[in-house]
Amino acid sequence: MSTLIDSDVVVWLTRGHIGAAQRLHAVNHWRISAVTYMELAQGCRDKAELARFLTAVHTCS
Repeated sequence: MSTLIDSDVVVWLTRGHIGAAQRLHAVNHWRISAVTYMELAQGCRDKAELARFLTAVHTCS
């Protein structure tokens, strides 16, 4: 069974929040919705933040 993760948690992860990273690593199978993915990609402040977001999503899930 997968756990659906809210956009706030992914934002915390991309901004270096250690607690968010630890929680996500503790969840075996987590996912974000397509809507959340697009919200987060569109909300990135610059290309560096977009790169951190994409790395976080693709390496942690």
